[in-house]
Amino acid sequence: MHGATKIEETSYNNESPRFAFFPTDQIGWEAMSSLLEAHYLGLTVKQAIYKWAPPTENNSEAYCENVCRWTGLTPETVLTSALLAPPTLDIKSEGVNN
Repeated sequence: MHGATKIEETSYNNESPRFAFFPTDQIGWEAMSSLLEAHYLGLTVKQAIYKWAPPTENNSEAYCENVCRWTGLTPETVLTSALLAPPTLDIKSEGVNN
C-alpha cells in the first residue's frame, strides 16, 4: 500500500455506495493506487479497464483509448507496482477530465 488512505475522511454516495469521494485529489489517488495494486496488478491496461469499468456499465473501449492517450501506455501494457504508484505531483482535477 502506498501510504495510509484516510478512510475516516472518505464519504460515500448514498445513491450508489460503490463510489467513494475523497477530501483531496492526493488521498483519492492514494486510495485508487492501493485498490489497483491489490486487485489489478499483473493485468494489462485493457484487462484492468474492462474489470474496473465493465462494458455492461461503460464504454470500456473508449475509456481504454482515453487512458492510453492520457498516459502514453498501450492496451497491452502490464500493470506493475511502479505504474500504479500514486502521482507525487500537484494533480489538477480539471486535467483528468479533458
